[in-house]
Amino acid sequence: SALAVIQANLAFCRTLGYSPEEVAAGLPLSRLVADPAELHARLPDLIEKGELDLGPSKVRRKDGSFVEMDLRIGGTVIDGKALFCVVARDLAEQRAAAQSLRDSEARFRTLSEAAYEGIAITERGRVVQANQQLAELLGVPLEQLVGRLVMDFVAPESRRKVEELMRSGSEGVYEHWALRADGVRIPVEAQGKTLK
Repeated sequence: SALAVIQANLAFCRTLGYSPEEVAAGLPLSRLVADPAELHARLPDLIEKGELDLGPSKVRRKDGSFVEMDLRIGGTVIDGKALFCVVARDLAEQRAAAQSLRDSEARFRTLSEAAYEGIAITERGRVVQANQQLAELLGVPLEQLVGRLVMDFVAPESRRKVEELMRSGSEGVYEHWALRADGVRIPVEAQGKTLK
């Protein structure tokens, strides 16, 4: 029998323009894909392997327009009945999110490179982003600084103090001894800010 969507989340309904009731009544998958013949030709793969990765595909909305989505279908059998889970990701949303991230990183670079101070964004104690000034201060190439533990650049005698301040989320200015990549200890003034 033909594959039909019988249950979907609200994001699916919103994106494609169907109500949950319309989906519950049974929405033939062949109505949603741009090329039903290709889907039908690949159904044996789905039956044999239990999953089918259609990749980027044009999906037809209720109004007849198309949206590009990444489609993956997984199958299982419950009480003797074959059921399938269709995971559809809106590629336009993914691209917009990726562009937003690139824009955010570009803004960070522009602002941080204009600053005199060394600046880093950290997550779980590791450097996620940093500016050139910090890389030069610590004597390490910028591309090698990203991914490193913050504590790699704190002198042993200051580690307990810095760990406690980081753990407490203190946003005050404090002084400690930093450790350059060449092993030279330098006095620095630091300040943290927790991003919500």
